[in-house]
This record gives sequence, C-alpha cells and structure tokens, in this order.
Amino acid sequence: MARITIEGLKKAHGETEVLRGISLDIADGELMVLVGPSGCGKSTLLRCIAGLEETNGGRILLDGADVTHVEPRARDLAMVFQSYALYPHLSVRDNLAFGLKMRKTPADEITRRVAEAAEMLGITPLLDRLPRALSGGQRQRVAMGRAVVRHPKAFLFDEPLSNLDAALRGQMRLEIARLRDRLKSTMVYVTHDQVEAMTLADRIAILDKGVLQQLGTPRTLYARPANLFVARFIGTPEMSVLPADRATAVGLVRPLGEGTAQVGVRAEDVLVATDVAAGVGARVEAIEELGWESIVHLAVQELRLCARMPSTQAPNRGGTVLVSFAPDKLHCFGADGARIG
Repeated sequence: MARITIEGLKKAHGETEVLRGISLDIADGELMVLVGPSGCGKSTLLRCIAGLEETNGGRILLDGADVTHVEPRARDLAMVFQSYALYPHLSVRDNLAFGLKMRKTPADEITRRVAEAAEMLGITPLLDRLPRALSGGQRQRVAMGRAVVRHPKAFLFDEPLSNLDAALRGQMRLEIARLRDRLKSTMVYVTHDQVEAMTLADRIAILDKGVLQQLGTPRTLYARPANLFVARFIGTPEMSVLPADRATAVGLVRPLGEGTAQVGVRAEDVLVATDVAAGVGARVEAIEELGWESIVHLAVQELRLCARMPSTQAPNRGGTVLVSFAPDKLHCFGADGARIG
C-alpha cells in the first residue's frame, strides 16, 4: 500500500492549462475517486501520478518520496485502462503472467500469483481461453488481474467500466469494491459517472476545468456541496436550482439571507400534495417512472424543479399539485456560486 500526495500540480498543453495547481493527499489504503465532466483534467491527473505525463509544476510524492520525474516502471503503480489491452493471441493465463515474465519473476512465483488473482476475480475456469472467447465483463476482470498479480503499491483505474453496459457496470462496481476490501490497497479511480463515484469512493475529488472544486466523502458532497457546480454535478436527478428572488416572489421560499442569489433543493426534499391547503400550485410537466419511485418534473410559473416520490403516490401528468419544502432543506449560493452557510 502507499500514500500518494499531490502538491500544487500543474499541467499545460501549450497555452491551455489542464491542471491548475491541484493538491490532494490520498491516504494509505484509501479509494479516492476523481470525477468531473469531460475535459476537467481527471485522466490527465491520473496519468501524471502514473508517470505517463510530464508535469509543468508541483510535486508527486509516494510514501513521502518525490517521484515527480521518476520513470513509470520505477513507481511500482499498476494501471487499468478503459480499453482492456489484452494480447489476443495469448490465453488468459499467459495474459496474467506476461508482465511478471518481463520482470523475470521466478516461474513458481508466477504460477502462485496467477492462481491467486484468478481465484480472487472468479476467472479460474477461464485461464485457458483466448480473449476473443470472453465477454466484456470477463475481459475487464482479466485486465484487473494483470494489475493484481504485480502486487503494486497502488492501483490506478482510468474509467475501466465505460465500455460495459449498465448491468455489467453495476456488477463490476461490486467486484472492484470487493477487490479493494480483499487487497486493502490504495486505489485512485477516474470516472465521469457520479453514481460510480458515490458508490465506490471513500472520498471524492470533483474537478472542473483543471481546478479542484471540492474534496470529501460522498455523503458530505451530497449534503453540503461547496458550490453550484458540485451541487448540480452530484446527485440524480440533478439538484433543482432557482433564482432566489423569483423563488421568494412565487412563495416557494421565505426571504433568504443577505447575498443569496440562488437557492437549491434536492428532489427528495420537494414535497408534493394534492389534498392539503399548504403549498404553491405547480403543473406536472412530465413523470419518469423508475419502478418503485418516480421523478416528477414540475413547473411553478417559469420555474422548473423536480421531486422524488413513491410511484404509488405520483400525480398524473398534466395535473396540478401543491409543492413546498422546509427551510432547513434548502441550499443557498451567492452570486459567485459559492455556498452560503
């Protein structure tokens, strides 16, 4: 295992700044997820940690040792890419063993490590197959197995599940979580999928345009987003954000504190009713049926918001309902987008 420390890391391509002074401290044994929209710098940051990208400033420390300019193979970090990158002419067994053979690991040690990794990932029956005979999920397990057999200081995952369908992504998320618990290794995981980030991470680092927007546990980021970007990025459905003056004018909220420009509310904190006097009239514009729950899209004059509720209680599309939310469930943001309070 390893502790990874990033100090003021900068990376630019010509005049374009990709990373703008990123600082992170990833604890020994922690699963840190780097998340953000395309182009935010998350994959570049991971590649800098791996040594696959040169930096333009700052430092990368591995267990306190400066590895900023150390060659990738000398860092003893294992990377799992979006593409499986398996050798098509080699069996699963030989794919797992290839890197160890290149490092001249003794044959009996290779056999032991391959068997151990295969058992851990549930691919022992596949050891004699070629990659073309495997499903996408099986290929990704083999790709992870190639990293596991190395016994590295830390694992780096670059959107490893993006090529899989939704059902397999859910299954592989559990596989990675179990793998982490068994190996107790430091892991840095890049994804653009906030659901993946929330379900896997010990802590999440949210990036946008090369800047660290917020660092914290999934629960902290959801409950107390530091700014509007984080508030909108984390959570499904997206937080409803309304101009504070209009929300007050139509009666959705009481007058808010000085400096509040925007007010946000999570879908589960929007109360919808049809048979009580309290609340503001809203039109039901659309309903997303998700099985046991529904996402109800509402319009209060020109304002748009959504509510999460049990499907058995969902109103009819096109109907009129009353909406309200308690003041202690509101998220207030200033004109600069920063959280207030």
